[in-house]
Amino acid sequence: MVKYLIVMFLCLLSACSKPQLTYRDPEDFQFKDVQFSWPTLPGTEDFSWNYIHGFRPSKNHLFGFDKHPNPALGSEEDAVTHLSIEENYPGSFYVFINPDMSDKREGGYTFALCKLQDLNEWRTVAEDENGFQEETIVTDYPEGKNVDSLGLCKYHLENSYLIEKMYVHSYKKKEYPLLISSLGQNTDPARFIFSKQMWNAAANVYAQAGISFNFYGYDITLYIEDTYGNKHKISYILSTVKNADTSCYRRMDDIFEAEENVAKHLDSLGISRSVLSLNLPTKEMWTLIYDDRGNVQVCGTPEIDPATVTWPGVELKIPASVGDSFTSKEIRRNGSFWEIQDSTKKWVRATKKNVNVNTTVMMNMAEQNVDPQYVKGHISETALGVTNFRYKKNNNSKYPYDAAIALIPWQKGKTARVILHEMGHLLGLQDALDLLSRKDSLSEQGNLMYFQYQNGTLLRERKMKIQNIEREERQWDCLQRIDEQNSCSDQDILHFNFGE
Repeated sequence: MVKYLIVMFLCLLSACSKPQLTYRDPEDFQFKDVQFSWPTLPGTEDFSWNYIHGFRPSKNHLFGFDKHPNPALGSEEDAVTHLSIEENYPGSFYVFINPDMSDKREGGYTFALCKLQDLNEWRTVAEDENGFQEETIVTDYPEGKNVDSLGLCKYHLENSYLIEKMYVHSYKKKEYPLLISSLGQNTDPARFIFSKQMWNAAANVYAQAGISFNFYGYDITLYIEDTYGNKHKISYILSTVKNADTSCYRRMDDIFEAEENVAKHLDSLGISRSVLSLNLPTKEMWTLIYDDRGNVQVCGTPEIDPATVTWPGVELKIPASVGDSFTSKEIRRNGSFWEIQDSTKKWVRATKKNVNVNTTVMMNMAEQNVDPQYVKGHISETALGVTNFRYKKNNNSKYPYDAAIALIPWQKGKTARVILHEMGHLLGLQDALDLLSRKDSLSEQGNLMYFQYQNGTLLRERKMKIQNIEREERQWDCLQRIDEQNSCSDQDILHFNFGE
């Protein structure tokens, strides 16, 4: 079957020119041009649209196109297509006329773009010898209005019929400052997080809502201090084993320390959002406490019992950080107690007298890979990343949170999309149910904020149901902060005390 496609272009307010959708290097920070074998974004499959007349997405369009992939019969909202354009730049889309339902088959119907107010013809849709026709449309928006509309109509004699509506959203470019931070350098993940490829992809994805970024870069180096006062760079991340008792997560944890480091840097910059890439191998640790008799015990109910850890086993680490080998002690379980060796190599019970639990942790000496499925104690087994909203420290501050930090462990080929998804949370979006395309995880129509992993990176303007709460979001308008009360589902994560 031959498909009849006509390309339409919209230019708003002024002559068309190509928008700059690439990253912008801030002062004293440079992105890296990295050659790597993993993809920046997973590939998607073209969505198979039905053969009914209507609007279709164009690969040439640089902004957002939101057409319901599976519209409900008779639903007026499902029948609306949304097109976003950055103010003063062109947008493009296709009009599809099914040749089996064309004017000859339908008794002389003609097709045209039309004005929704009266369905009067605006531009006739007619094919040339190749089946394509390029049209240029200039629309003027009233002051303060960001949405205009047009339709696809068919005509016969004196009768006119509306086939489909399109709402055109003209957005002013909105820029968000973003701190890109990395714990661990000279690794593939560190090179990736600072790569031009990653942030060009981010610029193109968020251009769907007219969003751009002002990037800041920050390499985090954590140190430990030995018994002689000398500082050493950490070489792996010490992370608390997941525990049912949240009080067992201490600030001895290197990821907590890195977050604190990033938060201070955000405050100094006067900005509020950061992606924190965790790029070092990890080692598991358990927080220690004293029981009622002063014996050393493992805090809470950890997911992994340290007594079950085999070679190379567990040791005490003093101080409670990583990278040093000169302050470790062997430890073993004996019945319901833990024992360490004294100065004569004799095994004695670990108690208040010989172990300070405030400066000591138990650590699994086996080094985990740099790409754990989840970072224990910070990210659940089913999540690939997490965004932490940091509660305000000053009760006189205006907003509930000081800042938001997205933790990104290395997920190989999935890492780029995980970053883009967590960026959505940083910018105020919630996990979406994506009932429109969830059955097709590889489709280009998959929503970026779908709460389960899929390949798509689409952002939508039509209402998206939100996971776990009875709310909906219009993602484009929410990112633009247009009608926040109705377009965003959580008002508390839109503005921060460290700056907006």
